[in-house]
This record gives sequence, structure tokens and C-alpha cells, in this order.
Amino acid sequence: MREREERRGFQMKGAASSTAIACILIFVCVLGCTKKAPHPETSAELSDAEIENIVTRSYPYVAMYNVNNKFALKQGGWNTVAPDTKLKDHTMREIARPNNDTLYIGCMLDLRKDPVILEMPAFDSKYVSLMVTGYDHYVNVPMTTRLSDFKKPEKMLFYTARTQGYKGESVEGVDRLFEATGDFVSAIFRIMPHANEPERFHRIVDQMKSVKLVTLSEYQGGKAKPIDDVTFPPVGKTDADVFENNLLQVMQFVFNHTTFDPANPMDQAVLEAYKPLGVEPGKAFDPIKVAKIHGKRFRSAVERIATAEMAKATDPEFKEKNVLKLFQPKGRMTVDMLLFQSILGPIGLPAAEAVYPAVETADGKAMNANHDYVIRMGPDEMPPARAFWSFTLYDTENGFFIPNDRKKYSVGENGGMRLEADGGIAIYIAAQKPEDVPEENWLPLNRGDYGIDVILRLYNPDLDRFKTWKAPKSEMIGAHAGKQTSEAGGKVEILQSWQGDYPVARLVALPEGQREHGIGYIADAKIFENVWEACKPGEPVPAIDFKANLVLFARNTQFYNRISIGKVKVTNGVAEVLAMETMSAIPIEDKVAMSLAVVSRNGLQALKTSDNVIAIEK
Repeated sequence: MREREERRGFQMKGAASSTAIACILIFVCVLGCTKKAPHPETSAELSDAEIENIVTRSYPYVAMYNVNNKFALKQGGWNTVAPDTKLKDHTMREIARPNNDTLYIGCMLDLRKDPVILEMPAFDSKYVSLMVTGYDHYVNVPMTTRLSDFKKPEKMLFYTARTQGYKGESVEGVDRLFEATGDFVSAIFRIMPHANEPERFHRIVDQMKSVKLVTLSEYQGGKAKPIDDVTFPPVGKTDADVFENNLLQVMQFVFNHTTFDPANPMDQAVLEAYKPLGVEPGKAFDPIKVAKIHGKRFRSAVERIATAEMAKATDPEFKEKNVLKLFQPKGRMTVDMLLFQSILGPIGLPAAEAVYPAVETADGKAMNANHDYVIRMGPDEMPPARAFWSFTLYDTENGFFIPNDRKKYSVGENGGMRLEADGGIAIYIAAQKPEDVPEENWLPLNRGDYGIDVILRLYNPDLDRFKTWKAPKSEMIGAHAGKQTSEAGGKVEILQSWQGDYPVARLVALPEGQREHGIGYIADAKIFENVWEACKPGEPVPAIDFKANLVLFARNTQFYNRISIGKVKVTNGVAEVLAMETMSAIPIEDKVAMSLAVVSRNGLQALKTSDNVIAIEK
């Protein structure tokens, strides 16, 4: 027997839908058309405001098209299952800030020709969730231990309104049906592995390996229908690449494989926005018939919008107000929140499943590996997590685990912890284990002048308690505490800033001695002109008074990520650039992302790079 679910205020009917806001843009084409699709060779002369609106409404689709299709390519195609049963260690370099808490099973589903059935075992774990996401970036969690699921083996069938030969009827032996609005979706399991319990860990790994994917045809004794008849538009190394190179082609593909609700104003708004450009559901993409758009203008808009959205991530007021609004199903999100989550990092869990409050320092200064720290929580201050919680240590620049022989990267139920007699805990971050501190509560670090940070994760949080609960702060301890540099100078105002792609071949244009650095400065007009022409070809070179000002730069050194200089702090004349990066694992090939910022020279004597301090020329 199948079971149709409707729990906690949302129906299990869609892993995807489309985003937009409930207003209609009127795009004016060169030939004067406003409602009709453009004729061949028509150029869409869009204003900056119109381009910004299109980018805002399209970004979730573009981001998830890139993410889902890259996942499918990585694990061998669609209708595949890939259990990741190995806990991550410090050799993990593919993604920034990996967690040491959950294992994953990635299922990539093609629902065009046939429904797909996932056969799932019971899981012997305190936390398991199944998250389903399509190109629209709405997030559904149809099964979770939070709702008492995964206690018994079950089968779930996935389909869409376009699935051939199937209209939602019951299938003998199938327990649940899930109607997705996207033909190509990711279904991701997160499983707490109980790594601190070896027997249980191995049992859970075996359960993960038993997850199977079959099409309905196979389930009923036939053969799987071929799914190799589809041609996907090229993915981009970055989302900005799609906006510049093949936005209309990608959106035509997305429109053809997504269900749009005629009664949903957000759905209809995005369709109306693209109709004047010649992109409508059911059409075949024809580069001659669609409007000609200016890709570089779209890329510039993407970079500008991404910078603004990333800045919100460091705004405590914004985070406090919106942390519970992210990664929700259709009907519970706004365009603004969809845009923010798509830029910051796609495919996250909604707050009902997990939250990630920041661990700040008691003195407000960034943590540094030259110092030791302690995070203390009393019995009444413990994280409000119904499943489990963890504190994980990273290096700030790369977001990687700190290498150590013990392979100890987190404190919590998975990584190991020991509570005090009263139920509280003290977690130590130190180069050497302090005396009388339990091994389980010690996070080792390698002494050095580099930034470190801690991420707290709460799974199945008690959201009522979370609203008033305050995350603990780290405190500097030991002999190193007296060596903390004073904060004389404070924050430097950023006078102007720009972001863009920068060719690897032109890194030689950077100042000599700084070409290998991720952070640096430019104090010469000719050098700046060369750098500008490489970063912003064809755009006028801004006039900079280098007697009074400097241009700081920040760029990728490990992976290609959008980057933005958010703040510049000064301590005793030494400037420190705080740059924000998205978190991808795209290898650097022919380009890096570059951020440039103009600041006053006044009071600046040196600049802190990732591994050095360089003097600033007079």
C-alpha cells in the first residue's frame, strides 16, 4: 500500500517549482514588440534594472542546474546511487568546510520516461533525512527521523506531471508517492554515522549500501527505458558563466522540464519575464529565434548582486532575522531568500532539520592559531538539539580541517566528547592538550599565524528554544593570551570596490613579489591599469589618487569561488583584508575570481597576507 503524506504543514508533492516575484516586467525589443516573442536577429535592449530583475529571478534555476548536473556527471549519470561511506579527514580538499557529522547517499533521478523507486532500509541512526531538490531550488524533506521515519524498510516512488505512462496511480508494494515538479532532481540522504560507536557505524554503512534505485518498468519485471536521448546545455564552471554564455538555452531547458502552476503568481512572473525573449515552456531552443542579449552585462549584474548577497552573510541582524527562512518548500519562500541561499551555497537543510549558528569570540577579535582558546557551556547552556550537535574546527582561509595525527576535527557525539559531572562541557582548541582536559574535548591545532574558526551544527533543533538561546563564545586562554595585538586603528572605509574574473595568464601583471598571494596591494597607477584591463576588459580605468590611496586585491588560490572584500581592519598599522568566498570545489584552470577595493593610505604601514606581512611602499 502507498501512503500519501501531508505532515507539518506541507504536502509531499514537489521537489521543485519555479521562482519569481508577483509582478510583470515589460521588455522592449528593438523592433518595438512588447508581448510577442522576438523575430530572428532581434536584440533585447534591456535596462540595468530589467537585467537585475531577470538575474534575481533566474539565479536559483541557474545555480541548481549547475549543481544537479555536475553531481550527475560526477557519479556516472542520471538514475544512479552513490553512497559516500567514508568519514572526511584533513586530506579532503574538494569542498570548503566539510562536515564530520553525516555521511551522504546521492541519488540523481531522471523522471521523464519512467517513475523511479528508491528502496530504503530501516536506519539504526539518531538522525537521517531525505532531501529532494530540483532546478528551482525549493527544498523538500519528505522523510526524516524528526518525523519518526526510517524505522522500517520502505519504498518511495518519484514522478512528475510529464512522466510518460504514469499519472500518480497506486503501485503494489510501494509505500509512498512523491510528485516532483522537476524532471531532473537530486535526492540526498544525510545519515548520522555514530562514528564513536564502531559496531553501530559499520552497521549503518551496510544499511547505506543497501539503498537501491529502480525504474517502475524494472520493478514490474521489465527493462529500464533508455534515457540517453537528452542533450543538456553546457554547465558553467560558475553560475556567472551561464549568465554570460548560454542563459537563454539553459532557461529554455529548465522551462521544458519544470511544472509551473497557473495559479502561482511567482511561477507566472518568471514565465512572463522570459516570454518577450523568445523562451517559453514547450519550445525547442533556437539561437536564431530568441532575442540577442548582452552576456557581459548579465555577468556584471551577477557579480554585483552576488557581492551584495554575500555581504548579508556577515550581518548579524540579517542572519538572526532570516536563519529560519532558508531552504524551505514551495510556498514558504520569497524571491529574496531564494536568491540569497542560491548564491551563498545551494542545497542546504531547512532550519527544522539543522541550523548553524556562528561561534564568535568573547573579545570580538578573529581567532588565530598563535593562541589557544576554550569554549565553555554550562548544563543550562547546551545547544538545543534533539538529535545531536558538534563543534568543528577549520582554517579560515581555505575552510579545511586542521591536520593532526589523531584525526580529531570535531567535538560532539560523532567525533567524541566527555561531559562534566554537572552536564556542562569545556572544549579546548590548543596546540598541546591542556592538563586534565579529556582527549575527547581537545581540538588540536598547529601553531602559526593563520586564522581559524569554529562552526557549530545543530541537527533537529528545538526551534522554540533556539530563538532565545545564545551560542557560546570562544575565549583566549593560557600564556598566549597576553600576546594579543591591540586593535588600534579599527576598521578602514572601503571607498570603491569591484569584482570580476581574472585570467591566470595575466597574474604576472600583479606587483612583483605578490603574484602568488591571495591578498595583496597595488600602489602604482600603471600596474593598476594593467590589472584593470585584465579584470575588466573594455571598461574605462577608474581614476585613483595613489598618493592618498591604495588598491587592495583578493583572489582565489585553491578553488574558483566568487570573492568579495568585505572589510579591512587595521592593527598597529597592519591592514588585514577580510574577504568572503562562496564554497565550491571547482579547480582553478584559466581564471580566478578577483576583488579590488580602494582604501586610504593613511596610517597603513603593512598588509597581512595568508602567510606573511608585507610592507606597504611609501
